[in-house]
Amino acid sequence: MMWKLQKIINKARRDKRGFTIAEMVVVSGIFAVLTTVILFKYGDFNSSILVTNMAYEVAITTRQAQIFGVSARGFDQSDGGGFEYPYGVSFNLLDQSTGSDQVTKNFTLFVDRNESDESGYGRCSNGAGGVGDCDCISEGDECIERLGMTQGVKISEIRVNKGTGCNTTRLYRAAVTFKRPSPEARIETISHPLDDQALEFLEVKIEGKSSSVKPVYVLIRKTGQISVSQTSICSPIV
Repeated sequence: MMWKLQKIINKARRDKRGFTIAEMVVVSGIFAVLTTVILFKYGDFNSSILVTNMAYEVAITTRQAQIFGVSARGFDQSDGGGFEYPYGVSFNLLDQSTGSDQVTKNFTLFVDRNESDESGYGRCSNGAGGVGDCDCISEGDECIERLGMTQGVKISEIRVNKGTGCNTTRLYRAAVTFKRPSPEARIETISHPLDDQALEFLEVKIEGKSSSVKPVYVLIRKTGQISVSQTSICSPIV
């Protein structure tokens, strides 16, 4: 009888013992791997959300310019008039804030007060007459609001159609404007050898800081349609 009792006690002791060192090492390793994967995926997920949000910010700002232009929103610093002015959005890959090219973290909502001047029509100009360089600082600047991107999100590419396809060379500046009574967009490539009057769309590529996050594209058609997609209408520039 005593040996049976001792067997029961020994079994209970074995059942109550904890993990061995080997088991703890294995469990800790598995936990570390899972944590790393989750954190990595969370970072990509967060970056993807930021890229998508900024793409919609560009699209909404463009739609705002369209509404301002079609509704003939008044703009004049002296008397509140100027109902005939077009409104638009300007993109400049020659980022003035960093001095670097082929990347920008800003885009600009502007009013085209120089529409009577063909050299500046459809383009955001600063007070000094620079075309495509509005900075919301200069006196007489056409800039209404300069909007910025954060956390590594950037505009990395501007594409337009050229003939039956997309441009094969990089564009550094482009703008789109709207003027009543038509909701259609006027696309300007700004000092680029393309026939702006024949352009059917402008596509803006928005990327995050991680190459594993898919870019998002904002497509602005001449008809006035504005859309956001993860698929480009153009093939990549090589």
